[in-house]
This record gives sequence, C-alpha cells and structure tokens, in this order.
Amino acid sequence: MVAWSRITCFWPGLPRLWWRGDGRALLGALGFAAAVNLGLVSSLVWSESLPAWLLVLAWSALGGIWVGYAVHGWRLVAILRSGDASPAGESLFVRAQAEYLNRHWLEAEELLHKLLAEREQDAEARLMLATLYRHTGRMAEAANCLTRLERMDAGQRWRVEVARERRLLETVAETERTPAQAAGRPAPSALGAEARQVAGAGPVETG
Repeated sequence: MVAWSRITCFWPGLPRLWWRGDGRALLGALGFAAAVNLGLVSSLVWSESLPAWLLVLAWSALGGIWVGYAVHGWRLVAILRSGDASPAGESLFVRAQAEYLNRHWLEAEELLHKLLAEREQDAEARLMLATLYRHTGRMAEAANCLTRLERMDAGQRWRVEVARERRLLETVAETERTPAQAAGRPAPSALGAEARQVAGAGPVETG
C-alpha cells in the first residue's frame, strides 16, 4: 500500500485523487496527460512543421512541471497518510465521541487533544473539537480551530460542516450582542425626559 501511494507521486494530481478522491485532482491529472500526449504528437507527427526550439521549450516546461509536482506529491503523501486511521487513533476517537455525546466536555477535550497530538491532520477530530469549544462558550478558540481545519488538505472534505459551524458561531455572537446592546440603551421615556429638560421644560413628574 505504501509503495503504491509513493508511485502516485510521479503523476501530477494522483496523490490527492488516490487518498482523497478529489475531483479537481482528477482534472489536473487528465490535463497533464493531455499535455504529454500533445507533446508526443508534436514530436513524432508534426516535428517537421514545428521549429525545434519550440519542441525543446515545450518538453522543458513539461519536465519542470513534472519534477515540481513529484516533489510536492512526495511531501503531500506523508501528510495525507498521517491522517489515516489507526486502531489506537480510532479507539481514541470513539471514546472522545462517546464523552462528547454524553456532554462530558472536559473528558472529550482531553481525548481529542491526545488524538490530535498523534494525528495532527485528523480533520474529523479537529471539527469535533471546534464544536466542543462552541458548546462550552469558547468562541474564539472554536473559530481558530475551524481556521486551522480549513487550511488542512484533509479539511477540504468537511467544507460544508465547517461552513455550518461558522454560521452557528455567528448566530451565537449575534445573540450575545443583542441583549448587551439592549442593556446599554436608555429607555425611550428617559430620552424624552432628558430632551425636555434640555429644552427648558423642567423636570418630568412621574407617577
């Protein structure tokens, strides 16, 4: 399995396609294949009608792209593989999920931190940690957790869930702002009384 995953590094787009089923990576791989086929046809069929320098330039560009993507893919595979499930990691995740569902926030958080220390690229665990932060009122930490998740390669699969969490955080923030604004706003009657006093109407009697 590891050997096959390393072989995918030698074709642009294949690492993401192999490990994550990324449709955009498939388009990239097909695009590079089309470029190579065009280069072959140009060299073998149209070689007499095209200047030699153009063919050299085209193959040099393809070679540079291939080398760049091979190096990038080699590094990327290590990152993607680190997010793979292991028995120990799955056990931690299941335990954390059980504590989370039972609303044992502290225990769930400890297990999630332990899991992420072992598998930093575990997107599902990081998403659960973000929702845990929201449930415990730690909105800034939840937002930071979602930001880290969005920057992860493995986090692309959770775009919908991340967007939903963002909306929930905004809803909570708006709910908290509204009572605070209402508490700091003087009553309309008080504003009217103050205006009349300034105008010289004298104090307003109540009762």
